[in-house]
Amino acid sequence: MKTATLYYKLMAFLATALALSLALAICLSSCDKDDDKKDDNNSDLYSPSQNMTNDEILTLFEEVSDQMATVRQFTAEMRGTNEEFKDLLVLTMQIDFDAKKEVQVDYGLDGKMSGFTYTENDRTYRYSSYESTQKYSYKVSDAYWNKSADISDMEEMFSLKWNVENQTFVGTLPNPGGASMKMTLTLTTDKKIAGMRIEATYGGISEVEDVKFTYSANPALPSGFSLSDFPLAQQYSVKVVWGEGLGENTFYTEPNRSSSYYIFYSDDVIDYAPKVPGKRPVLYSNSSFTGNPVMSTITVTNNSMVLYAKWEAGSGANRNAKSASRPAAASLLKRAPAKLQPERAQ
Repeated sequence: MKTATLYYKLMAFLATALALSLALAICLSSCDKDDDKKDDNNSDLYSPSQNMTNDEILTLFEEVSDQMATVRQFTAEMRGTNEEFKDLLVLTMQIDFDAKKEVQVDYGLDGKMSGFTYTENDRTYRYSSYESTQKYSYKVSDAYWNKSADISDMEEMFSLKWNVENQTFVGTLPNPGGASMKMTLTLTTDKKIAGMRIEATYGGISEVEDVKFTYSANPALPSGFSLSDFPLAQQYSVKVVWGEGLGENTFYTEPNRSSSYYIFYSDDVIDYAPKVPGKRPVLYSNSSFTGNPVMSTITVTNNSMVLYAKWEAGSGANRNAKSASRPAAASLLKRAPAKLQPERAQ
């Protein structure tokens, strides 16, 4: 559907914005040309040195990436518009990793809430005015709250060419096959993101997304709803054995509400994998790692499936080695609320 495709693209851009901006927001440390002064016209904004080079900014981002695991609470407010369809995306997101709570709410053109997901501990509660089954819940992995560290996976950041303009860091995507992207970041005086703007063009269509950040959160179920309103959907469990002394985690199939079979997405597992410097996990259906790796989707019919991770050399050994297969920020798309998350075939 046109609308679903549009919102998927919008959220993909916003997911990238969120990952990159959060990466920049944590403890931006000084470098030789970065003086910690305030702007005379706006004392709330941080002013980087005007002559920082691209290499110096990328070196700064390397250090920022190493510190991303310290992000424990944040609130993001996002707005997106599309030139062709005149659609508007309004989304708020709050996450508190220490409290193991997260809420995301999206709003329609009339300003009313059109959907949300609320996650607490090991269960997600979902409402959407666009789905036939408007309220349901499902189990999430016991690795779900490891997601804070995932935001530090910032290969996409190194695809941009950066410079400083006035009070902002400006990144551009150089000649990406006819598409274009400009990302503008504004920092607070304590070197966190005050705001971000992405201007992107692809296929002749222009989109603009704006994101504002605060570094506190109080996620709660939206008023007017009760957890008892959300029946638990049928799922099957899948155990993943990480090896390397990293233990194991339990994951779940897509919540099944309409068919007799259950789909499991192995990419979701990789997103929540433990961090092993210089390595990435490849999943197999046996502990001897014979046969083909488990890729993409799996049909699951019971609770007995076990997958095993084989650790291979990966781009984690060099952050400048960008992955062409999927953006580093793509995993954040899975946190999109009901309207923004395209329905997967079941």
